[in-house]
Amino acid sequence: MKLAIMQPYFFPYLGYFQLIRSVDKFILFGKINHIKKGWVNRNRLLVKNQGFVLCPVPLIKPSIFKKISELEIDDSKPWRTKLKKHLQIHYSKAPMFREVYPFLNRLIDYQTNSLYELNAHIITSVCEYLGIQTLICQDNTTYQHIEEKLKDASYLDQYPGLDRKNVRVIEICRYEGACEFHNAIGGMQLYSGKVFSEYGISIKFIKTDQVIYKQFDNEFIANLSIIDVMMFNDTSRIAAMLEQYALV
Repeated sequence: MKLAIMQPYFFPYLGYFQLIRSVDKFILFGKINHIKKGWVNRNRLLVKNQGFVLCPVPLIKPSIFKKISELEIDDSKPWRTKLKKHLQIHYSKAPMFREVYPFLNRLIDYQTNSLYELNAHIITSVCEYLGIQTLICQDNTTYQHIEEKLKDASYLDQYPGLDRKNVRVIEICRYEGACEFHNAIGGMQLYSGKVFSEYGISIKFIKTDQVIYKQFDNEFIANLSIIDVMMFNDTSRIAAMLEQYALV
């Protein structure tokens, strides 16, 4: 089985969905600490004729000591209204706006105070819209026994030279019976193929090809939120984009 494990990002970019598409099972993992200025509560959207802007989801008392699954959305701020207004102002002339906007509207308005639940709902819904059939696991309790083991220094001694992040992935792969682990290209700095092979796991990193599409008459800006991709491309074109990567 091919497995990937990632934090649940907020309307992630195309490469995230390529990663999902490349595996048999994708784990939305929330039992790791929140990273300040990460992608779990913000993403980049086009500003017509002006580049891009970061659109955030405000959080109640965010902290690097909180798990992602513990983060709460601050709905005292009108971020949902602002985000929908941004889409109306800057994407209303996009070719797929009339089809995509009502769908995105429903995702943005999904009622929960849990950032994890919101992102999981967005990601699974977009996968369904795009025809991605990968099994997505949202259960944050499934791997709790592994998290308990990782608190034990003597247990980590069984994995000499490896930090908790690497041990966690190896343990989850073993638990799931996965022989191949896929990760984003940035993971090459975190995970060693040689080390993983010692534990019977092949590791592959997904390298997205150059994917360019027309964004009005703007100079193309890569790696914006999947929202941007959906606004300018129909599902058949996006299906082709999802295959534009290499495993290295």
